[in-house]
Amino acid sequence: MAESNTQHRENGPGVEFADPVRRDLIGQLDAKLSAAKGSPEYSVSPHIWAALWLSDVENLQRLLSAEPSLLLFAVGTSSTGVLNDVLKPWNQRARARSTTSSPSYSAPSSAQSPSTPEHQRPTSIRHAQATEVSEPEPEPFARLPTSQPRSKRSKIERHLCSLRDHNRCVLTHAGMVVEVAHIYPYSMSSVPRSSSFWTTLELYWSEERINQWKAAVFGEKGGEACSNLLTLAPSVHAYWGRALFALKPLDVSDDGKSME
Repeated sequence: MAESNTQHRENGPGVEFADPVRRDLIGQLDAKLSAAKGSPEYSVSPHIWAALWLSDVENLQRLLSAEPSLLLFAVGTSSTGVLNDVLKPWNQRARARSTTSSPSYSAPSSAQSPSTPEHQRPTSIRHAQATEVSEPEPEPFARLPTSQPRSKRSKIERHLCSLRDHNRCVLTHAGMVVEVAHIYPYSMSSVPRSSSFWTTLELYWSEERINQWKAAVFGEKGGEACSNLLTLAPSVHAYWGRALFALKPLDVSDDGKSME
């Protein structure tokens, strides 16, 4: 138990903000930027500070070693890049009608609900989602296709995700009605390998780390792999989709089939 608690303190959420090395580097960067700008009130946008606090220490050291004018240019240029090329694509939720998550149920419905008139707003989460997508309800697993185009969701992978998570929300443990959500956003599957999204990340994270992210996004199954999916309650999925909270794995199994 003591070892587990120690591991959580070393790898848990917020560990970067308590790292004395990182805190010192951030402080030096702040002072150097203010001196280069000639104003103690020089401010950096919040999304840049977020990237700096979560970046690799080696990248922070590289930024700190840059000439003041180059540092100002790098931070100033990346400010727009982080916002437009990273945060907006990452948080993009306007998906194609056939790619929104379908709810997963522990038991099939015995009757189909009548359609809602166009002038009437849907009042249930399930009905609200049904009006936004054209994808039919999931069919029994035995009738699922064995292969699909990469641009379409893999029903097989979604089914495996539901089985792995016991058809329950991984956070609330609520069952009956859950939805399959992406860890890496589905919108990332349309971001080219050579896009400004990845080049902007290079300022803050190592090539090795970025290659790991690319492998997860552009792998054989892309973002549709079961390892990139998890089941969430509808309300939790809505919060997750709007980036209102974040999750950080403390431990991942070697086969990639489980995490803590």
